[in-house]
Amino acid sequence: SLTQRSSLAYRDFFIILSLPQYYFLIMSIIRGIGFDVRKFNFTKDLEELEIKSEDDEEFEFVLGTDTYKYQRKLRRIIRELKYYVLENKLVFTVIISTFLSFVFIFFILNFNFLNKVYRVGSTGTVGNLKYKLISAYETKYDYNGQIVSENKKYVILDMIITNNVNSPQTLTNISMYLKAGNNSVYNEPSLRNYFVDFGRTYITDEIQGNTTNRYLLVFELENKTNYKKYYLNILKSIDTKDGITKYNYSKFKIKPEKMISAPVSIERKVNEVMYLGENIFKNSNITFKNIEINSSYQYKYQSCNKKDCRDYYDVIAPSNSASNSLLVLNYKLELSKDIGLKEAIINDKHFFDKFLKIEYNYNNKKMIRSVNAKITSNLENMVFVEIPKTALSSDLLNLIISTRNNTYYIDLTT
Repeated sequence: SLTQRSSLAYRDFFIILSLPQYYFLIMSIIRGIGFDVRKFNFTKDLEELEIKSEDDEEFEFVLGTDTYKYQRKLRRIIRELKYYVLENKLVFTVIISTFLSFVFIFFILNFNFLNKVYRVGSTGTVGNLKYKLISAYETKYDYNGQIVSENKKYVILDMIITNNVNSPQTLTNISMYLKAGNNSVYNEPSLRNYFVDFGRTYITDEIQGNTTNRYLLVFELENKTNYKKYYLNILKSIDTKDGITKYNYSKFKIKPEKMISAPVSIERKVNEVMYLGENIFKNSNITFKNIEINSSYQYKYQSCNKKDCRDYYDVIAPSNSASNSLLVLNYKLELSKDIGLKEAIINDKHFFDKFLKIEYNYNNKKMIRSVNAKITSNLENMVFVEIPKTALSSDLLNLIISTRNNTYYIDLTT
């Protein structure tokens, strides 16, 4: 396992670190053996010093320390060490080169293989799954630009996960979590409806064998916290020793892009392009080619079989014609390739249900209503929305496209 390889690497490191000690020990033994005390004539030294018996009666007291002796000894040690190193330059060069090479290799292995830390945009294989972290965001707004909770903020991770084996795999709170400071934060699938514009949130899906899927991971944090970086921990191995279980994790270092600004209000007219926003939407946009308000909408369509084609007529009307009218919209929706929104919405109806709203005054109070869009397969690029008849007499009647970046208003009273 990676843990065993790491232990072996540490063992080799300390073995090489101890090698110079053996060299100095051997050199000291050789020099010790070569030292011959019989070559010294101490009798002659005593005669030269002229030591007499009367000197035994003399005493000298020295207070303090003769520091110059220690300084002289230190300089001598440094000088001899310098000569020793120069005499054995080749040996020291080999030892130092070996040591530095080992340290270099150790760090390369540690940071790129054994304990590699991945980053946003990189891909890493951990166990049976391969992970690619596409992007990371921090926000407190939902897909319509409304604050989800005053005291909370959210880290959103957009990931591509590939199952490299035949058997299904499941992510759990043990196998994956976000480290925020000293706190462990877990994916919150219950928040998925607030972030559909980012993509499809991982719930408890089984990731089928040999498939690639794109998921969101949503983490909820206290709004008062201010972490500059986070770590996504992914379980790579489990070790058990002496009854103690240790979980080993690979890490993605995350510095999320902060999306903390409220949406910008913009006025538009029919046939004017409305870009959904930057970042997650890329160049996605919508344009309303024509807008009408009717009591109903009759249309002709053609149905064909193997023999011939026939014309048919159909009518789309409000569910309650007495209280509602029909807003008829001819539109052009262009969603950029590879955006997360395509993973979350099923069709154009789902898009309008999420992002289209009607604004009007009722009893001196501003009302903003979501819609239940109607789309038929017999008509291309047509969507139908019911609006209250009371809104038609209001001095305020707007069609709204509301995203987390922009809020577009089209005045329907003109």
